Amino acid sequence: MTEGSERVSLGVTWMFLLLCWGSCATLGWFSSFDLPVRVQDPGYHPWDEVADIAATNLTVALSLVSGAATAGMSTLATTVVVSIYTGVVISAAADDLGLSGTFRAILPYFAFELAGLLCAAVVGLLPSCCALRHGWRGTTARSRAGAALRGYLVGLRMSLPWLIASVLLIAVGAVLEVAGGVPR
Repeated sequence: MTEGSERVSLGVTWMFLLLCWGSCATLGWFSSFDLPVRVQDPGYHPWDEVADIAATNLTVALSLVSGAATAGMSTLATTVVVSIYTGVVISAAADDLGLSGTFRAILPYFAFELAGLLCAAVVGLLPSCCALRHGWRGTTARSRAGAALRGYLVGLRMSLPWLIASVLLIAVGAVLEVAGGVPR
């Protein structure tokens, strides 16, 4: 695979994920679920909860990453569920706090957590995207399978920086979530 085709596979993966995440979050936003909203307490910073918050988000990230072993299927399923849930939660918060209040309350940490989850989803889908893009090359079934395998392995290699970014972004998000105050 050339560097240019690697960038195309990465770009296609990101575009697909952003479209999927945005569509499903919008679906969640317009759903009629009503969730209770607990307001942040800016004076309450239980630093011992940082590890719990990070562990919860890293568990979701692990489910997204697992797509690297399931041809992207678990990543797709988790993306749909988590993005719909994200839309439901933001909608419920906006109903209680208003849209600007919601963004003031969650944006400082949510942006990092969301970016971390999206990076984890890239890890789960990129190997399959690379395999699909390159698996059709060849004149025989055997040569196509070899090209797909090579593409998959290149996708795995390309995924490593995104995995590291995912873990770091989620950890920063957990620290910022507690720093901003959590509900009691």
